[in-house]
Amino acid sequence: IKQLIDLKMREDDETTATQLQELLASHGVYVSLSTILRSRKQFGWIYRGSAYCQLIRETNKQKRLEFALANLHESFDDVIWSDESTVQLETHRRHCYRKSGENPVLSPDQNTL
Repeated sequence: IKQLIDLKMREDDETTATQLQELLASHGVYVSLSTILRSRKQFGWIYRGSAYCQLIRETNKQKRLEFALANLHESFDDVIWSDESTVQLETHRRHCYRKSGENPVLSPDQNTL
């Protein structure tokens, strides 16, 4: 059971306790959510909340890219920025777990940005 939970968590660090419960049930092991939460903690998985970012709608991604490419030559020395925003291209859950003593694993899209 421990190996199955550890394997699934390494595969997807956003796996919920409910998903782990369903996975174990598919292997004939029936345990409560509280047991899974307690076990995951005992196995060394530490909760980490992720930062909130606004999402970019699909229709605006292309417009933003076109604007950026069209203005690559601009210095923006005469621009006063009045607001700052953080945006993300994909959505990820608001939580993930990492193994105690190990660095967090970035999602594939975060590794390429």
